[in-house]
Amino acid sequence: MIVSLHMIENLSNTLYGVTEVSSNNVWAVGGLYDPGTGQGSTLIEHWNGSRWKIVTSPNPGSYNILWAVAADTTGRTVAVGAYTVNFGPGRTLAETHDA
Repeated sequence: MIVSLHMIENLSNTLYGVTEVSSNNVWAVGGLYDPGTGQGSTLIEHWNGSRWKIVTSPNPGSYNILWAVAADTTGRTVAVGAYTVNFGPGRTLAETHDA
């Protein structure tokens, strides 16, 4: 099945990781990049069996990205990536979501 994801105008959207808890509980993570500002923000999408929905997630730096996501059978997810503050050294980013 091919399902279209959200496209946010004027931003580069990229998904890097996906995990499936069940056929109606799938998570995908990545990032949104704004070429106009050089800023990046995390991107988390959730599939509920019929549609994808963007899930709000923290962005502690000026550039934020998620590379991978894993989930357990209870639906708890952990996403990992990195962030920078004012384009300084990269720092580890880990975000969790409980079902």
